[in-house]
Amino acid sequence: MKITSLVVAALLMVPLHLLAQALPKNAHKNIYGYSWSCDKGFSRAGEECVAIKIPKNGKLNYLGNGWECNPGFKKNSESCLLITIPKNGKLNYFGNDWECISGFYKTGSECVAVQIPQNGKLNYFGNGWECNSGFTKSRNQCIAIQVPPNAKLNYFGSGWECKSNFKRNGNSCVVMTTEEIKHQKDLEKAIKDEYAKRKQQGVTGQHYESEYKSNANVCV
Repeated sequence: MKITSLVVAALLMVPLHLLAQALPKNAHKNIYGYSWSCDKGFSRAGEECVAIKIPKNGKLNYLGNGWECNPGFKKNSESCLLITIPKNGKLNYFGNDWECISGFYKTGSECVAVQIPQNGKLNYFGNGWECNSGFTKSRNQCIAIQVPPNAKLNYFGSGWECKSNFKRNGNSCVVMTTEEIKHQKDLEKAIKDEYAKRKQQGVTGQHYESEYKSNANVCV
């Protein structure tokens, strides 16, 4: 009853000329009943609904209040132009432009092959390259990572880190003192406990692991 009263009150606030507004051709009343919208395939022009002029190789858009080009064509003013796809290219996901196939990258209006150096591979997107595990990028080459004694490759294989009970000192790993080892174990326990707490709360704890690996201070 209260909601009905509010609706009635709202309608009483609408000017009478709007309530009495004539419904134009190819239109329908809106959900409130005191105004109107054009039917699908028509667009509003003042107080009328005019048919949408769809160019060749075009179609109505999802809402039906405009037009868009078919896949393989792109909008150019009031027309749809054929997309010219170069060698080693393909239509993109939306069909409104082109992109290069895996192993090639876009430069101007062409697709150029990715030059992969020795000990390298295509990246995830296929438009560039990255080094294999155990190698690091240096200009256009992949150079072997020099892992010092008491060290190992990091998780990503793109660098190195010291083994347990050792710490980094320049380009080498030196043994930690008893006090430092205890501090590290306390820190690892604090991170583990905080991670478990965050996991229960639905929050990721990955940044804690990252801070530990970088020897940054961790607030818990």
